[in-house]
Amino acid sequence: MGRIHELDFVRGFALCGIILVNIFVFHAPYAYYGEFYFSFPPDQIHYLEWMNFTSAGKFMFIYSFLFGIGIAMQFSKKGAQFPVYHSKRMAVLMLFGAIHILGFWLGDILFSYGLLGLLILPFLKLKRGVLVAIGLLFLYFRPLYAVGMVYFDFPAAHGTIQTDLDGFLEVFQNGSYGEVFRLRMAEFEWFIPENLVMYVSKSFGLFFLGFAFAKRGLRSAVANIGLKHYVVASIVIAGCLVFLYNRSDFFGSFDLDAEPGWRPILISLNVTVETLQAVAYMILAVGVYRLTPLFGKLIGDTGRMALTNYFIQSILSVGIFYSYGLGFYGKLQPSTTILIAFGIYAFNILFSALWLSRHEQGPLEYVWRKVIRKE
Repeated sequence: MGRIHELDFVRGFALCGIILVNIFVFHAPYAYYGEFYFSFPPDQIHYLEWMNFTSAGKFMFIYSFLFGIGIAMQFSKKGAQFPVYHSKRMAVLMLFGAIHILGFWLGDILFSYGLLGLLILPFLKLKRGVLVAIGLLFLYFRPLYAVGMVYFDFPAAHGTIQTDLDGFLEVFQNGSYGEVFRLRMAEFEWFIPENLVMYVSKSFGLFFLGFAFAKRGLRSAVANIGLKHYVVASIVIAGCLVFLYNRSDFFGSFDLDAEPGWRPILISLNVTVETLQAVAYMILAVGVYRLTPLFGKLIGDTGRMALTNYFIQSILSVGIFYSYGLGFYGKLQPSTTILIAFGIYAFNILFSALWLSRHEQGPLEYVWRKVIRKE
């Protein structure tokens, strides 16, 4: 199965949303996300809210769904060699993820993608309907876990951390590399339960759904996306944004202390809206690619180098925010943080265009392939 350039564009588009979300965690501790960011004046909080409405969760959805599609493409291409090839590929990805966690930040997806990619291997020959059912089960794992919390006393999906907000700000603004590293690892450990329930499980489900989608005939499915799909996608996005804008008032009308059974239902509603919005984004992105060839190539090249660009985003963010860089950790307003995110993404676009004008693939993509071939 040859390269589908629309998918490169969608992946490159998703990278923009990923840095828009991630940069807020590079700039301040995720453990105190609400406490820190909702202390800003209302006009600044609006920037954060609109980032959440438009980006949070949606682009991770796209990235994970495309990863499942990528597995399907390799499955089709490699035939009998696929299990060994795929296992090597995922093992190297886990190595990249470990480097990313140790060197940069807690929200790495590469290690879990590699591990989940190995775990999905025994299921790939199942019928498409079974793959979809498994995918939906994991996609809605968070509300299912909430059912367990309400009715079966499941523990809350968060750990404990000793350092307070002021401690984080002091260390990340002024601490040594070792002090920052130790606190990053403490926050990473704190994040593990939430990551498993909210993010890792969802990614696993999307691997199944992306694989199942590709199994029905990927190239024809992409080729058949047309005007009616763009219209429906636009309406869906508008409806999702209206819902999200009014979500706080709507959810606030429920007394969850008196009637906790509503909690998993409301979480399910969140997951459904996020899913619809992400799918609509992917459909519109295909349309944008087809309407704007030059822009489509620029963003598509960014998507072709997604692994490299993901690392670049982290390297630049650490350099801007941490004490052993420029030290802007916790010092900027949300509006400024968003502008920096767009600047980093612009660098991704420029670097990708220049690199791919001379090379066939990104530097980390080259290393990935080279290591697999040597094993």
